[in-house]
Amino acid sequence: MSEQKSWKSICIFNFEFKNLSAEVWCNFTQSFLNDTHLLVQGLDHCFDNSTTVASVNVTNKVNLSTLESDWIEYWGEQGNKLVLESWTEKYKNYIDTTYETAQDENRENCSDSTQDKESSESTNHEWTKLWEEHQLEQYLYYKNWFSQWWIEQELLSKIANVANEQSNFEVNEESLADEVSAAVLGFEYLTLQTNMEMEVSLLPSDANDKNHSEKGILEKTQDFLVGLGLTSNINKTGSNISSCKVLAMKKKKKKKSKNKKLYHGKMAAEQLACYLKSDNNKEEGEEMQTTCSPELPENKELMKYWAQRYRLFSRFDQGIKLDYDSWFSVTPERIARHIAARCRCDLIVDAFCGAGGNSIQFAFKCERVIAIDIDPVKIELARHNAAVYGVADRIEFIVGDFFQLAPSLKADVVFLSPPWGGPKYLEAPQFNLEDMQPNGFEIFKAARKITPNLAYFLPRNTNVDQVIELAVSDGKAEIEQNILNNKVKTITAYYGELIRDSE
Repeated sequence: MSEQKSWKSICIFNFEFKNLSAEVWCNFTQSFLNDTHLLVQGLDHCFDNSTTVASVNVTNKVNLSTLESDWIEYWGEQGNKLVLESWTEKYKNYIDTTYETAQDENRENCSDSTQDKESSESTNHEWTKLWEEHQLEQYLYYKNWFSQWWIEQELLSKIANVANEQSNFEVNEESLADEVSAAVLGFEYLTLQTNMEMEVSLLPSDANDKNHSEKGILEKTQDFLVGLGLTSNINKTGSNISSCKVLAMKKKKKKKSKNKKLYHGKMAAEQLACYLKSDNNKEEGEEMQTTCSPELPENKELMKYWAQRYRLFSRFDQGIKLDYDSWFSVTPERIARHIAARCRCDLIVDAFCGAGGNSIQFAFKCERVIAIDIDPVKIELARHNAAVYGVADRIEFIVGDFFQLAPSLKADVVFLSPPWGGPKYLEAPQFNLEDMQPNGFEIFKAARKITPNLAYFLPRNTNVDQVIELAVSDGKAEIEQNILNNKVKTITAYYGELIRDSE
């Protein structure tokens, strides 16, 4: 899937601020990414009480004959309904009464009964052929989806069962499922329940109506942004935004929305099938033993992150090292790669590099990378992990305080991914920039002295009003939701020349 197709602009607003003679143009966008195969690869091993992970073959966890029988039962109950519904939607003329009447009149007016018969037979043959092709197409389409849902449910169930057998460890089933595709969590008759495609009716379409109150506009705008999965206080007391108006809106194309909406799930199913196939081709008795990181046995709460290790670093088994904090602070590799592609330049500064997830991906896209962290342990981890990926020679690692280093730095782009305070940040209804340590506003201010081209990586529940306000000096911003396997994982705010137009 190309980068262009994996990104889209949802809407563009123009915001005005109280006590500031400034306006901010803001493009709200979404990037659609997928790493299901890496997630499944991580789920392919379950913990025992030792310091190693027991190798468990996927085919032992997933009984493919049971999958086939469950599919046959499901399709027997729902197949005709699903095929007929999609048929009537795709070929409305087939059941249109005016169409049938017109066809009857044409046949009555035909002087040559032989020609009429031949024409009728030809038409019926065409419809029969279309119907057969449609049946096969829908059968394969829904079988793909059913397989994805069934396999992921089985994997989750097996992981949960194994974990529940471990002593002194309680498994939160909700947490185990949290990182799995929303297709699993929201499945009902194979209909994906997500809010990725917003109805235009939620948009404050009357925002340009002079007779419409500003309070009403702000209220509708807040509802729209919240509906997208963002956090906003625009309509609440204390917000610095005084008014806004809609400049552009991406309307969904009804006939294509279903395919676009389900594309990633279909791709995920194909990846799952490919992974299962490759696993089946392993020689008998071949097992891969993966050694646990030393901190994991002592911190059982990190087990769910261990299951996701390949989505953090696809080359994890080649020697990747992480400390306790890094397990829940490393950017998933697929998202890091996407951000790196958007930040492509000659020289980029990774101001809070941590264990190096983002710096490594920047090294593949940029000529030089300056990776900074105040913790010398993190720098050593980042240096080691960069060597695993073969890019350590493209990165300059610096132990130091970003605030002290910033005045002397020059770069084309600065990437900001400061500590969020651990996993508990999602427990709060919203994440505010001033809650960061150091303060998120001060971080942005320091970075902007280096370059106006900034990328700010933030939790998905960040107060976007504050993110927009950061752009007051330039007047433009882009807030991108990073959607991984149909789930909003994070947001990235872009400023300066990194902003992408609504193409």
